[in-house]
Amino acid sequence: MYTYLDKYLGPAAIRSLPSESSGICVFGFEANIKQEKRLSELNSCYRAKGWFLDYMYPKAVWHETGHLLFKAQDGIGHGTASHLVNTMGDNVVKVEAVNIVQFVQDLYQRYNPDIVVGKLDIEGAEYNVLPALERAGLLCTDTPVALQALTLEYHSRLVPDYPANWSVPETFPCSAKTELILLDSEDYVKDGKPLC
Repeated sequence: MYTYLDKYLGPAAIRSLPSESSGICVFGFEANIKQEKRLSELNSCYRAKGWFLDYMYPKAVWHETGHLLFKAQDGIGHGTASHLVNTMGDNVVKVEAVNIVQFVQDLYQRYNPDIVVGKLDIEGAEYNVLPALERAGLLCTDTPVALQALTLEYHSRLVPDYPANWSVPETFPCSAKTELILLDSEDYVKDGKPLC
């Protein structure tokens, strides 16, 4: 994980500087309302360090705006993570869906960043989101509004219609593709380091 952070965002000595100096801003989405307290604390803690961070919750990353049904669970790891569902039931809530294509395009329009790097761990929604990003040219670094790199995890166990070897359909003409990095890092959960 740190290799990719160094490659795209610079060494830790730069990344640890306040956002005004490093130029790094972080946006995140979490559909699980059970994470609200922790994410609110992260927002406050990181802002106190001068880092611009905005975790938005409860919001799910999707390929269009609207609402989705989301089963909120407490676990991290195989079979215990929260995920999208099709019907109401225990621990299922309706959450706002954020059109990630529009969000990334708006980021470029509003902030004109030099680089945008993403982490996508959306428990099966990647099979809808990645094709939408690709169709919009956001997975093609030839375009002025692309993601340069994207770490992700595929969740074929949650979405049986997609095989484990699924890949993003290529429809957008592109000669320089976004680096898709298969990586599931939950290191922060057990790192033993205090938040602030």
